[in-house]
Amino acid sequence: MTLLITYPDHKIPDLWRNRLESWTKVIYLPLTHFQPIMLDSEQYQIIANAQNIGLTSHFAAQLFVKNYRQYNHTATLQVISQKMKAQLKPYVVNPIEVSKQENRQSLIAKLKNIDPTSLCWLIGNQLSATVKLPGKVLVIYQNVWNEQLQTQASETLWQQSINQALVTSTSNFKRLMMVQKQLNHQEFKHTQYFVLGKSTGKVITQADLPVIYPTQTTAVLINILSQIEQTIKEEKSL
Repeated sequence: MTLLITYPDHKIPDLWRNRLESWTKVIYLPLTHFQPIMLDSEQYQIIANAQNIGLTSHFAAQLFVKNYRQYNHTATLQVISQKMKAQLKPYVVNPIEVSKQENRQSLIAKLKNIDPTSLCWLIGNQLSATVKLPGKVLVIYQNVWNEQLQTQASETLWQQSINQALVTSTSNFKRLMMVQKQLNHQEFKHTQYFVLGKSTGKVITQADLPVIYPTQTTAVLINILSQIEQTIKEEKSL
């Protein structure tokens, strides 16, 4: 019995790492590789002029702190979770606001009545074309994948029986499917898929695979880890 989590282990709270590992083998396999993108002077000016800056990923928040915070100390940082707010707060003087639910659509809804000329989004290159963001959009990093990374992932999962998989993004799921094609599929024959949000769940459902969602819209990571733990307990009691 093995649990696959497509996050690095440091993104899982210590308490939950210990709890899950007391029940089952856990493989942490982030199917992502982020590379920052250099901006030009015009894009830096957009950041400097913004009154609101939208951040929907922890890596975007990390890059804001590292590369862009000095250009704008007054814009309100608009984020999707209390965890992201806590990540930013020690390093910025900007006001920070959090969407009602921990997803991009909730943040978009929150900002729909804000003057779009005052709003700037800092995002990665994997944003779906169907997602319409109000305001200016700057791609500050790319989520890359190559043959070497895929081979490494396949070697990690070879001959593992994956009973549960927490898939943390749509790109992670698509890459996991590519890895499965390199394997003989026995590793994933009886896998239950857990997700943090609707967009990832949707692509898994479209692949005719079972999906379990969080039962609440805040603290979704802890909620889904609790569900995974309960599922493992129930399986072990059979």
